[in-house]
Amino acid sequence: MGGSAGQFSLSHCVRIDRYERVWVCDRENRRIQIEDLEGNFLTQWQDLAKPDTIYFDPHEDVVYIAELERQISPLQEAFVKEQAIQCGYCVVGMLMAGSALLNQNPSPSLADIHAALQRNLYRCGVYPRIVRAVQRAARQIPGRPVYEVIAPKEPSASGPGSSPRPLPQSLQRHPDLDDWMRCQDDGTVDFFTGKVELGQGIVTALSQVVAEELDMHMDQVRIHTADTARSPDEGATAGSLSLEVSGGALRQAAAEVHHHVLLLEPRNGTCRGKI
Repeated sequence: MGGSAGQFSLSHCVRIDRYERVWVCDRENRRIQIEDLEGNFLTQWQDLAKPDTIYFDPHEDVVYIAELERQISPLQEAFVKEQAIQCGYCVVGMLMAGSALLNQNPSPSLADIHAALQRNLYRCGVYPRIVRAVQRAARQIPGRPVYEVIAPKEPSASGPGSSPRPLPQSLQRHPDLDDWMRCQDDGTVDFFTGKVELGQGIVTALSQVVAEELDMHMDQVRIHTADTARSPDEGATAGSLSLEVSGGALRQAAAEVHHHVLLLEPRNGTCRGKI
């Protein structure tokens, strides 16, 4: 801190602390200037990336400075150029929906855009501008698959990581992926664990593990616990060890399934039918 008073044309955020000092964000000059209530310069913070917002801790003399990145996405830039941003209350949801669409489909049709945005309510009613912004961004984004499968590097003969980590014991005993999960024709997945729900929450936890690895929603995966006819034999259920033992095996099994799915369906990575 320190230095002399500086001039700026636009203040992006002004806050007054409990000592009646005025804090002003000056993005143009990458600093925060501090003054008294009469406008007399006190001190400043310099060489900040891009100060945006100031927060004061109400209980301690601690100041938090939020800084912005300089780069924006093609869709954000398109929203600005099409003047599709009004008060900003709803724009975050529109940007997320538009980004999700462009990640899945870099060249969407008008019907695709309408379908992707239909669940988002925009209070200011500038839907035509939003649609034009998505179309503008789509023209700037080269076509590409959602995922790119990268072959793992061969481990080096020496040094850290030279020996691959062993598979979980449950996977070593049951290496067949069909013992762990099966993709259904409707795009859902059934997966199996040899552990039992005893109130430790593994039904939810294991479902989260599998859904995360498969890049799916939790309502698209169904867990089957300790089914003698279908589940792998994972021995006894021992409280918190259930997640460590079965969760590790299911995570790696789901990752392997996802790898094969992406090889077969690189555009959308949908798990359907037998792999």
